Amino acid sequence: YRNFEKSKPSIAKKIAKPGKVLSSGVKKDKNDINFEKRREKLGRLKKSGSIKDAQSIFLDMVNNQ
Repeated sequence: YRNFEKSKPSIAKKIAKPGKVLSSGVKKDKNDINFEKRREKLGRLKKSGSIKDAQSIFLDMVNNQ
């Protein structure tokens, strides 16, 4: 029985690692993500009128260019 077990190929060697899981849909590029963040911040500024919200928008504009 032991000789028979040694002669069998190991199953661990046969099993391949699974590939990466891909999500469906189109991948968003950096410009689209930045635009959405800026639009959200602008909406927050319109609701609150806070100086901190305005400052955040202007800093993003300066840093991204």
